[in-house]
Amino acid sequence: MKALTRSRLAATAVRLAALATVATIGLTACGDAPAPTGPRGGVPPVASPSPDLVALDAVGFGATDLGTLGGTASRAHAINVAGQVVGHAGTTLGQNHAFLWTAATGMHDLGTLGGNFSQAWDVNDLGVVVGDARTAAGEAHAVRWAPNGAALDLGTLGGALSSASGINNQGQIVGEGETADGEQHAFLWTAAGGMADLGTLGGIFSQALAVSDAGHVVGWSTLVGFGSGRAFLWTNADGMQDLGTLGGGYSVASDVNAAGQVVGMSETESGEGHAFLWAATTGMQDLGTLGGSFSQAFGINGLGHVVGVASGASGESHAFLWTPADGMRDLGVLAGHDSSRAFDVNDAGQIVGMSERAAVTARAVLWAAWFPVLVEVRPNVFRINAGGQLRAAVLTTPAFDARLVVPESATLGDEVGADTPVARRKDGGVVTSLADVDGDGDIDRVLNFTFDALRENGDLTAQTSRLVLHAALADGRKVRGADRVKVVSGNSGTLP
Repeated sequence: MKALTRSRLAATAVRLAALATVATIGLTACGDAPAPTGPRGGVPPVASPSPDLVALDAVGFGATDLGTLGGTASRAHAINVAGQVVGHAGTTLGQNHAFLWTAATGMHDLGTLGGNFSQAWDVNDLGVVVGDARTAAGEAHAVRWAPNGAALDLGTLGGALSSASGINNQGQIVGEGETADGEQHAFLWTAAGGMADLGTLGGIFSQALAVSDAGHVVGWSTLVGFGSGRAFLWTNADGMQDLGTLGGGYSVASDVNAAGQVVGMSETESGEGHAFLWAATTGMQDLGTLGGSFSQAFGINGLGHVVGVASGASGESHAFLWTPADGMRDLGVLAGHDSSRAFDVNDAGQIVGMSERAAVTARAVLWAAWFPVLVEVRPNVFRINAGGQLRAAVLTTPAFDARLVVPESATLGDEVGADTPVARRKDGGVVTSLADVDGDGDIDRVLNFTFDALRENGDLTAQTSRLVLHAALADGRKVRGADRVKVVSGNSGTLP
């Protein structure tokens, strides 16, 4: 799987196309109705959407702060297919500890090897975590945390230090370790054989950053002594192969997928550092930037989707997602931050990394894909001082069961700052119901939002022309859609 020098890298997958089923959202009066036993049979007619609906047909991403272990800073380095996230975070004692985060339990401290520091760089689909931790003697050693939390010191290559950067689903672990003569070399660890030195490309330094399920290892190595570093691909059959550059003097490989595609960063002929995608049949491809002069790729999935960091035209550095179809896309930052980096992505379309603000500590981030839906807001023409509620119904279609929407997750707003949560009763319950809104025989999900709350949160002003709905599904996917609205001033008279 993956990691980066001391800054880390990552990978897995974004199966966006497979998950992007389009739901239709309409607006209606509330009313309870019994839920059907299952989706309708055949393909009955579906109600035509209102002509003012806004179709959001591109997948978007929402950023979530994963918090800390009681301190102020955190970084998320990898995520597996189950949505388990690993990285390191500040504790209440001012230390940095490796963590494992899940949506159900939040952030859990993985501890150390007896010292005061640890960091997690990767996690496989079985929940096995790798990284490095200080021992009681103060040495940093490569470590493997089992799913039950038990930590195993993986040792070194004969010297004092080591770090584990990646693990695959076969349990093979890669990283770098100090040798008996003081050099630092890439290693491959297995339960049967322990830690094996993978050598170098002729120099005295090498580092393995990721390993695929096929056992292919990538990283970087010096050529002669402390000479230029080059990205490498290591296989059991061919040993360590120099992958070259984009025309400059150096390169580093960060991740590799099952198809043998490798990503990383290389110096170009003009001296800039650019993200690359390498394949045996095509060589090294420059992935470009977000308009600036720098980019670096940290992870790649089985579909060839790449995540990393790139600079924009104004010099800002933002996390990106690159796909063969759409090229490089800016993932943005947490509210109030000005830079971000993406290190890993899984099959559910979840991406992890970090977001930070100048002179302020970084925070671990989870970017979750929002899949496009259609939203109809009623009333969609109203006075700025209107009372009562907007009522939104998520419609069931042949491809989508609206009952999967989790009512407590729904928000509505202008996507500037915090959006307004779904309305609640005095007892704390969500104002929602199930009803056949469009009369097609299927049960739809109705959600209510209050005008007062929308105004107080700044989501509804005299200039508002569009409202956006976000919601999560029971299986963890998220949906997003928008509808045009018209806000009218005045207290009386007929609405247009």
